[in-house]
Amino acid sequence: MVDVLTSSLGVVQILVQLGAVYLAYRLTKITGAFLAWSLVIIALVLMTVRRVTALMIEIGSISALGGSIAFIDRILLPLAISILLLFAMYGLVRTFQGQLRSL
Repeated sequence: MVDVLTSSLGVVQILVQLGAVYLAYRLTKITGAFLAWSLVIIALVLMTVRRVTALMIEIGSISALGGSIAFIDRILLPLAISILLLFAMYGLVRTFQGQLRSL
């Protein structure tokens, strides 16, 4: 039996993550859509997918991941998210430094 608190917190995590995706998307409307913001949005979406998968395993909708799928979920996907965020932050630093120089 799944703990109600655990499931509720899982849903809250997903909603908060979707809120972050939405706000990042809104930032592209304010600052302009460029590669760095797009990478942030992609990373946030991938993080949300991982949270949904974890919640589905927790409530028993899908069986625990095994084999190569587990490797992708637990190793490759987090690595991809980290790489996306690294390149996104690099791009944002360059963008904001360029704006500072133009002042």
